[in-house]
Amino acid sequence: MNDNKSKRTDVDIASEFDRLFDEIPEPNTEEEIRAFLEEANYDVEKLKTAGAIFVRDLIASNWRFANIQDMHDVTEEINAVPLRKGWNRDQITSAIKKITIALGTTGTQPTLAFRNLDRLSDSDLITILQELEYTAHQNGITTDLD
Repeated sequence: MNDNKSKRTDVDIASEFDRLFDEIPEPNTEEEIRAFLEEANYDVEKLKTAGAIFVRDLIASNWRFANIQDMHDVTEEINAVPLRKGWNRDQITSAIKKITIALGTTGTQPTLAFRNLDRLSDSDLITILQELEYTAHQNGITTDLD
């Protein structure tokens, strides 16, 4: 029988990994976990530190973990950025694209990067521009949009 391993599906491969992981005995106590990690040449203290930093950064970057007062404060700061109400649609979308590119160069990718701006109302676009201007300012980017 000829087993052609290259034609396995992703599900087959994932199932094989799942089976392999099921065969690895899981440590139950903190001592067993420490021994397992040390046997695998991990520095447990470095792992703890890296894990704590990862969790701290994850919490700091996720609004779901933010203090409600902090969220209100940021909302007030965003609302302090003047709205571009006198601008036409082309000016607004051009400014959005300009700020999005500027933010991308600093490693800050706005969540609207792949949004189809043509489908949004002028009011939505003005609000997005306001939020982007705030974000740019927070990242030290000066926006010369006028």
